[in-house]
Amino acid sequence: MEAEQSFSFFAGMLVSDNIEKVHHLSYKKVSNIFFYSFAIGLFFYLSKAIPVIHQYKGTLPYQYILLFIKLPLAICCILLPYYFTQLSHSGILHKVGKCSLELYLVHMAFLPYLSQGLKGMLWFTLLTALFTIIFYLLDTRVIPKLVPISDHSAS
Repeated sequence: MEAEQSFSFFAGMLVSDNIEKVHHLSYKKVSNIFFYSFAIGLFFYLSKAIPVIHQYKGTLPYQYILLFIKLPLAICCILLPYYFTQLSHSGILHKVGKCSLELYLVHMAFLPYLSQGLKGMLWFTLLTALFTIIFYLLDTRVIPKLVPISDHSAS
């Protein structure tokens, strides 16, 4: 699962690094990317339910099917703020974006809680948020003070 999600995370980083270019894309171009990404993700999502394909669960070909579900649908999620301008100005979304690396690294450790119903979901959310904030503060405030700037930039 981490490998599949890494492509989605990378896509998000590319968009973030090139946000000015993204802002200059036409509505039609963004809509086309959104539509085709959604269609590809939906096609592969529905195809994995076909019994002959589902029997390959756990194999490398099945993992490629999962990849073509998660990456296109992640692209759709990345483009959603384009359609909902009030979402793109959200303070919470901005804060989550700032600590997205830490969030990505932390959330996998707490995924087992999700299978435990509502209580598990609450624990997942609480622990993920807590450790994401701790790692973000370490990365942005503590480590830069401990490591000289010349050493920090070399790594």
